[in-house]
Amino acid sequence: MTELRNLEGDIGLARLLPVSVLITAPLDHALTIAAAIANDEIEDLVVHEVQGLDEAQQTALLRLLESRVDGGRCRVIATSSTSLFERVCDGRFLGALFYRLNVIHIVSGFCGEGVGTSSRPIIAA
Repeated sequence: MTELRNLEGDIGLARLLPVSVLITAPLDHALTIAAAIANDEIEDLVVHEVQGLDEAQQTALLRLLESRVDGGRCRVIATSSTSLFERVCDGRFLGALFYRLNVIHIVSGFCGEGVGTSSRPIIAA
């Protein structure tokens, strides 16, 4: 709970704006943050453990994001328990997708070394 209070400003901003949000945190904590962001006025697509998407899934998500540039009240909230930037640098994650997801980036203080990366992605609406 203390961590959520520390992130209150970022969560409040993400809650108001229909833009993509990237949450870098361990899965259980990321889900708590995503739930705090969700509201009834914006349609949310939550992608858990986005770093686990294969190239075809990343491309499909990128196309979805590119098609939603009409200013509608919808957004993608993506969680990752590892640094997506590092994955972009070594070619394991699409740079264009990272750019689209990283509009608001919330990093939890609980996210550190040794966080598992083998989780299978779960996509929920």
